[in-house]
Amino acid sequence: MSSNIIKEQEARYILASKIVTGNVLDISYGRFMAYHGANILLDGGASEVWNYDIFDEKNIDVRKRHNGRTQFESFNMNILNKKFDSIVLFESSYSKYNFSSNISNFSKLLDDDGVFIISIFNGEVDPKIYSGIQNIERLGINQIEIVLVKVFSNIVFYSQLLLLKKKILTPYFRYSSFMIQSIRNTLGAILLKLDKKSIFYQLFLQKIISKFDKSSEILNSKIFDKEYEPKIFENGHRPTYFIAVCKK
Repeated sequence: MSSNIIKEQEARYILASKIVTGNVLDISYGRFMAYHGANILLDGGASEVWNYDIFDEKNIDVRKRHNGRTQFESFNMNILNKKFDSIVLFESSYSKYNFSSNISNFSKLLDDDGVFIISIFNGEVDPKIYSGIQNIERLGINQIEIVLVKVFSNIVFYSQLLLLKKKILTPYFRYSSFMIQSIRNTLGAILLKLDKKSIFYQLFLQKIISKFDKSSEILNSKIFDKEYEPKIFENGHRPTYFIAVCKK
Protein backbone atom coordinates (compact mmCIF):
# COMPACT_ATOMS: atom_id res chain seq x y z
CA MET A 1 0.00 0.00 0.00
CA SER A 2 1.33 3.48 -0.84
CA SER A 3 2.28 5.52 2.22
CA ASN A 4 1.05 8.61 0.33
CA ILE A 5 -2.61 7.70 0.53
CA ILE A 6 -2.25 6.84 4.22
CA LYS A 7 -0.64 10.21 4.91
CA GLU A 8 -3.36 12.00 2.91
CA GLN A 9 -6.16 10.24 4.75
CA GLU A 10 -4.60 10.51 8.21
CA ALA A 11 -4.17 14.27 7.80
CA ARG A 12 -7.86 14.57 6.88
CA TYR A 13 -8.97 12.53 9.87
CA ILE A 14 -6.82 14.66 12.19
CA LEU A 15 -8.45 17.82 10.81
CA ALA A 16 -11.92 16.25 11.09
CA SER A 17 -11.26 15.12 14.70
CA LYS A 18 -10.97 18.78 15.71
CA ILE A 19 -14.39 19.55 14.20
CA VAL A 20 -16.79 16.59 14.37
CA THR A 21 -18.96 15.73 17.37
CA GLY A 22 -21.44 13.04 18.40
CA ASN A 23 -22.12 10.08 16.15
CA VAL A 24 -20.06 10.26 12.96
CA LEU A 25 -20.73 8.62 9.60
CA ASP A 26 -17.43 7.85 7.86
CA ILE A 27 -18.12 7.17 4.17
CA SER A 28 -15.15 5.42 2.58
CA TYR A 29 -13.94 3.51 -0.47
CA GLY A 30 -12.61 0.37 1.19
CA ARG A 31 -11.89 -0.05 4.90
CA PHE A 32 -8.10 0.15 4.99
CA MET A 33 -8.29 3.30 7.20
CA ALA A 34 -11.51 2.45 9.05
CA TYR A 35 -9.91 1.38 12.34
CA HIS A 36 -7.19 4.03 12.44
CA GLY A 37 -9.54 6.78 11.21
CA ALA A 38 -12.19 5.85 13.77
CA ASN A 39 -9.63 5.97 16.60
CA ILE A 40 -8.49 9.44 15.52
CA LEU A 41 -12.11 10.66 15.52
CA LEU A 42 -12.86 8.98 18.87
CA ASP A 43 -9.69 10.54 20.35
CA GLY A 44 -11.06 13.90 19.25
CA GLY A 45 -14.31 13.39 21.12
CA ALA A 46 -16.69 11.62 18.73
CA SER A 47 -19.06 9.31 20.63
CA GLU A 48 -19.16 6.61 17.92
CA VAL A 49 -18.01 6.17 14.33
CA TRP A 50 -20.10 4.35 11.72
CA ASN A 51 -18.09 3.20 8.70
CA TYR A 52 -20.07 2.95 5.45
CA ASP A 53 -18.03 1.40 2.65
CA ILE A 54 -19.16 2.33 -0.87
CA PHE A 55 -17.86 -1.06 -2.05
CA ASP A 56 -19.90 -2.94 0.57
CA GLU A 57 -23.02 -0.89 1.22
CA LYS A 58 -24.96 -3.37 3.37
CA ASN A 59 -22.40 -4.08 6.09
CA ILE A 60 -21.83 -1.24 8.56
CA ASP A 61 -18.94 -1.22 11.05
CA VAL A 62 -19.49 0.73 14.29
CA ARG A 63 -16.73 1.67 16.72
CA LYS A 64 -17.02 3.41 20.08
CA ARG A 65 -15.06 3.68 23.32
CA HIS A 66 -15.82 1.83 26.54
CA ASN A 67 -13.48 2.01 29.53
CA GLY A 68 -10.74 3.35 27.30
CA ARG A 69 -10.97 0.54 24.75
CA THR A 70 -12.35 0.67 21.21
CA GLN A 71 -15.36 -1.60 20.81
CA PHE A 72 -16.35 -2.94 17.40
CA GLU A 73 -19.65 -4.20 16.02
CA SER A 74 -20.74 -5.03 12.48
CA PHE A 75 -24.32 -4.80 11.23
CA ASN A 76 -26.13 -5.71 8.04
CA MET A 77 -28.42 -2.71 7.67
CA ASN A 78 -29.60 0.20 5.57
CA ILE A 79 -28.43 3.54 6.98
CA LEU A 80 -30.68 5.72 4.83
CA ASN A 81 -33.18 6.27 7.64
CA LYS A 82 -30.57 7.24 10.24
CA LYS A 83 -29.33 10.73 11.08
CA PHE A 84 -25.79 11.68 12.09
CA ASP A 85 -24.23 14.60 13.95
CA SER A 86 -21.25 14.60 11.59
CA ILE A 87 -20.33 13.06 8.22
CA VAL A 88 -16.92 12.68 6.58
CA LEU A 89 -16.60 11.77 2.90
CA PHE A 90 -13.03 11.62 1.62
CA GLU A 91 -11.98 10.96 -1.99
CA SER A 92 -15.42 12.15 -3.10
CA SER A 93 -14.48 12.80 -6.74
CA TYR A 94 -14.34 9.18 -7.85
CA SER A 95 -17.21 6.85 -7.21
CA LYS A 96 -20.02 5.03 -8.92
CA TYR A 97 -21.95 8.21 -8.06
CA ASN A 98 -20.91 11.65 -9.25
CA PHE A 99 -19.92 14.42 -6.85
CA SER A 100 -23.25 16.21 -6.99
CA SER A 101 -25.16 12.99 -6.27
CA ASN A 102 -22.84 12.16 -3.37
CA ILE A 103 -23.52 15.53 -1.74
CA SER A 104 -27.25 15.42 -2.42
CA ASN A 105 -27.72 11.86 -1.16
CA PHE A 106 -25.48 11.81 1.89
CA SER A 107 -26.34 15.31 3.15
CA LYS A 108 -29.86 14.00 3.81
CA LEU A 109 -28.36 11.85 6.58
CA LEU A 110 -26.95 14.91 8.38
CA ASP A 111 -28.69 16.57 11.34
CA ASP A 112 -29.70 20.17 10.68
CA ASP A 113 -26.96 21.52 12.95
CA GLY A 114 -24.38 18.93 11.90
CA VAL A 115 -21.09 19.24 10.00
CA PHE A 116 -20.17 17.59 6.68
CA ILE A 117 -16.48 17.30 5.68
CA ILE A 118 -15.39 16.27 2.19
CA SER A 119 -12.18 15.98 0.21
CA ILE A 120 -12.02 16.21 -3.57
CA PHE A 121 -9.36 16.37 -6.27
CA ASN A 122 -8.58 19.81 -7.65
CA GLY A 123 -9.63 19.50 -11.29
CA GLU A 124 -7.84 22.70 -12.34
CA VAL A 125 -4.31 21.36 -11.97
CA ASP A 126 -2.23 19.82 -14.76
CA PRO A 127 -4.09 16.72 -16.10
CA LYS A 128 -0.81 14.78 -15.81
CA ILE A 129 -1.39 14.83 -12.06
CA TYR A 130 -4.20 12.36 -12.71
CA SER A 131 -2.08 10.15 -14.95
CA GLY A 132 -3.69 6.74 -15.32
CA ILE A 133 -6.51 7.33 -12.81
CA GLN A 134 -9.95 6.56 -14.20
CA ASN A 135 -13.38 8.02 -13.40
CA ILE A 136 -12.14 11.23 -11.79
CA GLU A 137 -14.41 14.26 -11.91
CA ARG A 138 -12.21 17.24 -12.66
CA LEU A 139 -13.98 20.05 -10.84
CA GLY A 140 -12.50 23.42 -9.96
CA ILE A 141 -13.23 25.23 -6.73
CA ASN A 142 -16.00 27.33 -8.31
CA GLN A 143 -17.79 24.23 -9.64
CA ILE A 144 -17.42 22.52 -6.27
CA GLU A 145 -18.85 25.54 -4.49
CA ILE A 146 -21.86 25.68 -6.85
CA VAL A 147 -22.78 22.14 -5.80
CA LEU A 148 -22.19 22.73 -2.09
CA VAL A 149 -24.17 25.99 -1.75
CA LYS A 150 -27.30 24.16 -2.88
CA VAL A 151 -27.23 22.33 0.46
CA PHE A 152 -24.95 24.26 2.83
CA SER A 153 -24.91 27.89 3.95
CA ASN A 154 -21.51 27.84 5.68
CA ILE A 155 -18.51 26.46 3.76
CA VAL A 156 -14.81 26.72 4.65
CA PHE A 157 -12.24 25.44 2.14
CA TYR A 158 -8.84 23.96 2.96
CA SER A 159 -5.92 23.15 0.65
CA GLN A 160 -4.07 19.85 0.90
CA LEU A 161 -0.75 19.08 -0.81
CA LEU A 162 0.15 22.40 -2.39
CA LEU A 163 1.73 21.88 -5.81
CA LEU A 164 5.06 23.61 -5.40
CA LYS A 165 6.51 21.03 -7.77
CA LYS A 166 5.01 18.45 -10.10
CA LYS A 167 3.68 15.37 -8.32
CA ILE A 168 2.40 12.45 -10.29
CA LEU A 169 -0.11 10.29 -8.47
CA THR A 170 0.37 6.57 -8.87
CA PRO A 171 -2.96 4.84 -9.49
CA TYR A 172 -1.61 1.34 -8.87
CA PHE A 173 -0.84 2.05 -5.23
CA ARG A 174 -4.00 4.10 -4.73
CA TYR A 175 -6.39 1.49 -6.06
CA SER A 176 -4.62 -1.69 -5.01
CA SER A 177 -5.50 -1.00 -1.38
CA PHE A 178 -9.13 -0.47 -2.38
CA MET A 179 -9.21 -3.77 -4.28
CA ILE A 180 -7.72 -5.66 -1.34
CA GLN A 181 -10.39 -4.22 0.91
CA SER A 182 -13.11 -5.03 -1.62
CA ILE A 183 -12.08 -8.72 -1.56
CA ARG A 184 -11.90 -8.69 2.24
CA ASN A 185 -15.35 -7.10 2.47
CA THR A 186 -16.84 -9.71 0.14
CA LEU A 187 -15.48 -12.49 2.33
CA GLY A 188 -16.80 -10.66 5.38
CA ALA A 189 -20.26 -10.43 3.84
CA ILE A 190 -20.25 -14.19 3.19
CA LEU A 191 -19.19 -14.88 6.78
CA LEU A 192 -21.90 -12.55 8.09
CA LYS A 193 -24.55 -14.57 6.24
CA LEU A 194 -23.25 -17.87 7.60
CA ASP A 195 -22.56 -16.58 11.10
CA LYS A 196 -25.38 -14.09 11.68
CA LYS A 197 -24.82 -13.82 15.44
CA SER A 198 -21.04 -13.40 14.97
CA ILE A 199 -20.35 -16.33 17.33
CA PHE A 200 -17.56 -17.80 15.15
CA TYR A 201 -16.13 -14.32 14.58
CA GLN A 202 -16.02 -13.51 18.31
CA LEU A 203 -14.52 -16.89 19.24
CA PHE A 204 -11.87 -17.26 16.55
CA LEU A 205 -11.37 -14.12 14.43
CA GLN A 206 -11.94 -10.99 16.52
CA LYS A 207 -8.60 -11.07 18.36
CA ILE A 208 -6.66 -11.74 15.15
CA ILE A 209 -8.32 -8.87 13.28
CA SER A 210 -7.92 -6.54 16.28
CA LYS A 211 -4.18 -7.29 16.37
CA PHE A 212 -3.91 -6.62 12.63
CA ASP A 213 -5.80 -3.32 12.98
CA LYS A 214 -3.64 -2.30 15.93
CA SER A 215 -0.41 -3.00 14.05
CA SER A 216 -1.75 -0.99 11.10
CA GLU A 217 -2.53 1.90 13.43
CA ILE A 218 0.99 1.87 14.85
CA LEU A 219 2.49 1.83 11.34
CA ASN A 220 0.19 4.61 10.13
CA SER A 221 0.97 6.81 13.15
CA LYS A 222 4.67 6.82 12.26
CA ILE A 223 4.38 8.15 8.72
CA PHE A 224 2.36 11.36 9.07
CA ASP A 225 4.07 14.22 7.26
CA LYS A 226 3.49 17.98 7.73
CA GLU A 227 3.39 18.33 3.95
CA TYR A 228 0.00 16.64 4.03
CA GLU A 229 -1.51 18.86 6.73
CA PRO A 230 -4.51 20.84 5.32
CA LYS A 231 -4.21 24.63 5.30
CA ILE A 232 -6.96 27.24 5.02
CA PHE A 233 -7.47 27.92 1.30
CA GLU A 234 -6.11 31.22 0.01
CA ASN A 235 -6.20 32.79 -3.45
CA GLY A 236 -3.18 31.59 -5.40
CA HIS A 237 -3.13 28.14 -3.81
CA ARG A 238 -2.76 25.19 -6.21
CA PRO A 239 -3.58 22.20 -4.03
CA THR A 240 -3.85 18.61 -5.18
CA TYR A 241 -7.01 18.34 -3.06
CA PHE A 242 -9.64 20.63 -1.65
CA ILE A 243 -11.20 19.86 1.71
CA ALA A 244 -14.52 21.54 2.51
CA VAL A 245 -16.04 21.86 5.98
CA CYS A 246 -19.75 22.47 5.49
CA LYS A 247 -22.74 23.32 7.67
CA LYS A 248 -26.39 23.79 6.72
